[in-house]
Amino acid sequence: MAAIKYFIIVLSLSLFAVMNVWQNIEVMKIKLNYKKLTKTEGDIIKKNDRLRYEIEKYKRISLIENNAEALNIKRINKDDFIVLIKNNESKQ
Repeated sequence: MAAIKYFIIVLSLSLFAVMNVWQNIEVMKIKLNYKKLTKTEGDIIKKNDRLRYEIEKYKRISLIENNAEALNIKRINKDDFIVLIKNNESKQ
């Protein structure tokens, strides 16, 4: 009877030790995953900032004008338009 009592105590302590070690392993896995995701978030934020800078850079009028000039695109002036006037008088 005493052997069963000691066996249950040893089994309980062993189970406690295994659960404690398993818990610590899981906590470490979660911490590593958190660090990895935090680094990924930082990389994405930097990339987003670079893309926003590129968008703003291409919105500058001087750059647009230089690109248009390189493509031989001329400015629009009033002589480039033809104005059509619609007569709204109805014939009866």
